[in-house]
Amino acid sequence: MADPWNGSRTLAALLGCLVLAGGAAVLREWFAADFALQDEIMQRYAAAQGVDYFPQDHSFYFQSLDLVNLAITVGLLIATGGLVVALTESVTSRRRAYAALVATGVGRGTLARAVLWQSMAPAALGVLLALAVGTGLAYGLFGTTVTDYDFSVCPTGDCEQPPIIRNVPFPLVDLALFGVGGLVALLAAVGVGLLFLRASTALEELRV
Repeated sequence: MADPWNGSRTLAALLGCLVLAGGAAVLREWFAADFALQDEIMQRYAAAQGVDYFPQDHSFYFQSLDLVNLAITVGLLIATGGLVVALTESVTSRRRAYAALVATGVGRGTLARAVLWQSMAPAALGVLLALAVGTGLAYGLFGTTVTDYDFSVCPTGDCEQPPIIRNVPFPLVDLALFGVGGLVALLAAVGVGLLFLRASTALEELRV
């Protein structure tokens, strides 16, 4: 009652991590598509010149994104810890109301399902929206395609070089991993919170 938005702020931190996760997943695919297109054009140019071409090493960019994903994972773990604290406080602060319900015949399983439903229903929708927002923002900033020009057709630059366009793949696997990870983190937080439900519904809680 003193701080009713504590749980919402904690959930917002977790969803913020998932927004970044969606953007990072799209950026990884954008880099991969752009570098693949550059290598394709350079191979064409090398073949036209009769020389060998060795693909460039782009591992720096992908290792940087690996560090970003690690930071997002750590953020998810910290936010999950905050959710555990917020949900536990929520259950214990309502212990007299829960104990009164149990005393009137409401089963603890019913209360557990109610807590699970009120915690997971908005959170699961929030996870999907957060990933969608992050993905949409990244595609809006970087585009859904990568474009380069085939200068092997006109190496001197005194004629029109045809553009080559490639689509950026949708990062379904990465988004699914982060989405499942976010839902598992939420379920773990709810599960820990429910451990306190039995103690909070003891009839001794009705005593003033």
